Amino acid sequence: SILWLESKQDEILLDPDTKMPILEFGADAERILQEASQCFDRDDIRDLAVGKVDTDLIEVTRKQILVRLAGTSGILRLFHIQLQSLREYYGQQYEAVLEQLDDEPDGDGRDEKEQREKENDSMMEAAERFTEGFRTAAQIAIPLMCSEGRLEGLVTYAYMPTLEGLIRDMMHATSSRQSIDDVWDEVNFSEDAESDTDVGLAKGKKGPAKWYEKLAARVFVFGVNYLQGWLALQGIRKAAADRDKLMP
Repeated sequence: SILWLESKQDEILLDPDTKMPILEFGADAERILQEASQCFDRDDIRDLAVGKVDTDLIEVTRKQILVRLAGTSGILRLFHIQLQSLREYYGQQYEAVLEQLDDEPDGDGRDEKEQREKENDSMMEAAERFTEGFRTAAQIAIPLMCSEGRLEGLVTYAYMPTLEGLIRDMMHATSSRQSIDDVWDEVNFSEDAESDTDVGLAKGKKGPAKWYEKLAARVFVFGVNYLQGWLALQGIRKAAADRDKLMP
């Protein structure tokens, strides 16, 4: 029943040791709808049908019950909760990648530009992986009866708005990391300049300004902007693809 599915969903969401939302949500929801539909195929129900009018009435009633079960007061509400759980999960996975990049020690003697480019590649790969992971999990969460069965077109199970929200989350996380790094670079640059000035006063000369730190920061900003643009483009392309499927 829907109460059973809701209870199962709550158990997963409230368990602090559980990291991944339930992947069998779609299968469980489909089973609920199929069991409800099969009730109208029972012999004692069919024996009540005298003619085509009664048979049509049974089918109309079946569809009304299934729409109610699959609609906003039933499974669809839990579907939206499932999408939010997936958004949170993949958003946290992306933030974990950023934290891992922050924790990595600077390469000894490694070119700053090369290191930034490597980090940007890692972020791009992670963003693509988690975007596709969410998309796949969201599609699996849709009951088959609502996507290609008896209720197709009657109840809308859309995940694109939540996917776009995940993309915004990753863009925000990336921008936040950019802002922190920019501030950190400014602090380090100022401290280096002050240190060089002190040394210059003591020794009668001023050390060279570390202009390459500024250049590296700009290169990194370019990479972040490219990542954000890519994320936005992915959302637009996926939205267009889904519209084409719905309106061939």
